[in-house]
Amino acid sequence: MKYLLPLLFCSTMYFGCVGPREISSKGLVYAKIGAEMPQKGAKRLKGHAVRDTLFDQDGYQWRASVLKYKRGKVYIEEDFLGEGKVNRIRIETPELLFNKQYSVGMPLESLKELAEEWSVYYLEDYKLLDLTTAEFPEIHFLIHEEGYEPDGRAEQDIQLKDLTNTSKIVAIVVM
Repeated sequence: MKYLLPLLFCSTMYFGCVGPREISSKGLVYAKIGAEMPQKGAKRLKGHAVRDTLFDQDGYQWRASVLKYKRGKVYIEEDFLGEGKVNRIRIETPELLFNKQYSVGMPLESLKELAEEWSVYYLEDYKLLDLTTAEFPEIHFLIHEEGYEPDGRAEQDIQLKDLTNTSKIVAIVVM
């Protein structure tokens, strides 16, 4: 009996929490969708240098906190209404993992193990492909497909099998 309480605590912590290097469907340990944005003007966050920036696109402007990692960046982006809530997290570093194994820099082929059904959309403004699956609808994998040119097909007609297995994941976005 004296070991039961510590065992329950440890198992709750293990299965109920996301580690510091893990990406979950809610975000990261220090930044979750819907949570408060990092404080304006902060210089460090969870051991990483951070700077504020503003994005301006299609008549909308929003704040982002940009964290510098050893091998990339993480963008914590505010909602468009300026309410100070995290709306999107864009991970551009291989140092963070989704599902304990998927990261930026991995080949497209590795995503085929994660789910069978994928939706693929071309993001014209960024020249990237956005891959999503119903199994993890909050997670978007942005892929750079060398030489990809949209040919007028409807977005839903882009098939995963038509893409190059070696194309790289350039960002993981939590929305």
